[in-house]
Amino acid sequence: MAIDLLKYEKDLSKLGNAETAVIVISGVNGVGKTTTVINLATALSFQEKKVLVIDLDPQGNATTGMGISNSTDSKISSLQKALNELGQLENAKLENTQAYCMMIWSTLELLSRFYSGQLGNQQATKRLKNFIRGYFPHKREHTEILLLFRNACMHSISLHATDISGKKEVRFSLVNKGDFLSSEKRTSFDINPKEFKTRLLKSIENYKTELQKNEILQNKFDTVYRKLGFLII
Repeated sequence: MAIDLLKYEKDLSKLGNAETAVIVISGVNGVGKTTTVINLATALSFQEKKVLVIDLDPQGNATTGMGISNSTDSKISSLQKALNELGQLENAKLENTQAYCMMIWSTLELLSRFYSGQLGNQQATKRLKNFIRGYFPHKREHTEILLLFRNACMHSISLHATDISGKKEVRFSLVNKGDFLSSEKRTSFDINPKEFKTRLLKSIENYKTELQKNEILQNKFDTVYRKLGFLII
């Protein structure tokens, strides 16, 4: 229901339940509508009320006044920005490049943060490994090879990496046809970036499906969401 704002100006405890709506509207500019909304919402939040502010003004002053950028770019999630970057590389015909693969790995690492509920760099490889095993389509015996490919993309201009023992060097080549991962010997692998992107998108869908029904995953997602920002999947 809509209530008269002034009626409860001294007793904010009467506001904030799910059935209460406060509508601040006037046909006159400069009378304090936006300021009233921001201050009221802030006061209610301090009383641990759940508050939803709906800004219907095309200028979006209440939105920016609460510290949220009103620009179009700010409304794009971190995940969508990453996918847009991949699209730009594709438009420039740079799919078969190390930069393209690096962008895919950056996207997977972003997803692994939401999946694990962790923002710090501690155990970053472990959480990425767990995310890949859970959602990224691949043969289980290829998990360690994938992580070596990630290291090669991020740390080597010649796409090579050393295994965990430090005794074996593994080299990677980017190809524009064939399977996602193929090899004729144990120290040299071909990667198809187009198939890599396909599997990234599938991993997003797999994660989304489980996230919708798993409360533990939702709690971890919310933990990162509150610190990092939103992720639309």
